[in-house]
Order: sequence, then structure tokens, then C-alpha cells
Amino acid sequence: MRTTPEALRALATPKAMKLFERYGVLSNRELQARVDVHLEKYNAWLDIEARTMIQMLRTQVMPPALRHQESVARMVAATRSAGAVPKNGERNLKNLVTLVDELERVDR
Repeated sequence: MRTTPEALRALATPKAMKLFERYGVLSNRELQARVDVHLEKYNAWLDIEARTMIQMLRTQVMPPALRHQESVARMVAATRSAGAVPKNGERNLKNLVTLVDELERVDR
């Protein structure tokens, strides 16, 4: 088992329930209640982590990403106005725009 939900599902199998009941550790109802509580706790923890990640994205990732995108866009425009073709700059700007768009989609 690699994840918490997998481990908790394994506890709720008929085989596990029979084993716990046979040795007087927990009844089926008690074991199921423990699994339910642990799943609730895990889901709450996961929700907190996801909200924290979104807040970090909004406050610590997006502002510098947007500033960098703006800086590259200004560099591309300045290179064009000087009469040169900013191939690498344009490619970098397109990549940045794509990545920032993806980050903005995550934030919705």
C-alpha cells in the first residue's frame, strides 16, 4: 500500500474485520468507525494542504511570475524596436505566457 486511503480501505475489508473481531481487538462496527474517523481526518488535512498551496500560489508564485513575464515582454518589444528579431525572447515569452496561464487555471 502506498497511500493512506489504500491502507484505510485495507482495514475495512472483511478479512481484516474478521481478524480484529476474532482476537477481540475491535468489533466490525468499532473498526469501521475508526476507519471513517481516520478518513475524515485525512480529508481535512488534504483540504488544508490544498488551500495552503493555492494561497502560496497566489501570493508567492504568481506575482514574481507575472513580473518576469512583463520584463521579458518589454525586452522583446525593445529588441523589435531596435530592428532586431528576438527569436529566443519570443520563444521564452510564449513559454512564460503558457505557464502563467496554466497557473491561473489552477487558481480558479
